[in-house]
Amino acid sequence: MEYKKEIVEKMLADPRWVGAIQDKMVRVWKTRGTIPNQYFNQKYIKLIKEGKFDLANQIKDPYFNEDFILRIEQSPEEKLEHDKLLKVLRSEKINLKQLSKLANVQYSMLADALKTTSKQVDLRPEHVLMIKKALQSFRIKVKNVVEKLQTKNTFWDSDKKMISEILESGILVLEYAIANKAYQHRIADRKARKVSIFEDSEARFYVDKLAVFLLETAL
Repeated sequence: MEYKKEIVEKMLADPRWVGAIQDKMVRVWKTRGTIPNQYFNQKYIKLIKEGKFDLANQIKDPYFNEDFILRIEQSPEEKLEHDKLLKVLRSEKINLKQLSKLANVQYSMLADALKTTSKQVDLRPEHVLMIKKALQSFRIKVKNVVEKLQTKNTFWDSDKKMISEILESGILVLEYAIANKAYQHRIADRKARKVSIFEDSEARFYVDKLAVFLLETAL
C-alpha cells in the first residue's frame, strides 16, 4: 500500500495498534514509500488490487487487520518474566478486566497474550511492567491485611473495614477467591450498604483465603 501520511495518522490514532506501530517502523515506511499490506484489512487490499476502488472505499475498517499477529522480540530475561506473569494471570481468582484497567493496558492485549492458540500474541515489555506493577500494588494491600490480622481471632470494625476494601476492590473473582456462596452474598450486601452481619469467624475465613491468594500469585 502506498505510504500516505493521513493513513498512518489514522492507524496511530487506533488504540488497537498501540505498542505495535513504532516510530522507527513509520520512518522505514516513509523512506520506502509503502506500508506493508499485512497491516490492512485483507478484503480492502484485495479490492484495491482488483481496481475496485469504489467497493474498497466502502470497507468499514480498512486500516486494521484483525488477523495480523505481531511477534514481539524479547530477551531471554524478558521472556522469562513475561511467561512467569502470564502463569500467575491464568489464575481464576483474578479479574483480568479490572486488573488491565488498573494497569492502564487494553484488556484485549492481555486476552491475546493468554490465548493458547496460534493467535497468541506476547505482551510488550512495557505492558508486562505495567501489569506487574498493578498486580504488585494490589498484592501489597492484601499482604498488609494478612500480616496485620493473621494471628487474630477477634476483629475490630476497623479490621473488618480493611478486609472489605480488598474484597470489594473488584480485582478478586470472589467465586474462586472466596469460594463460599453464603459469604459472597454477605459481601455483596455490605457493598450495597444493606444490613449484613460480619462475624469474627467470617473475617478469619477471609484472612486465610487472602493468605492463600498471596502464595498463589507470588512473582
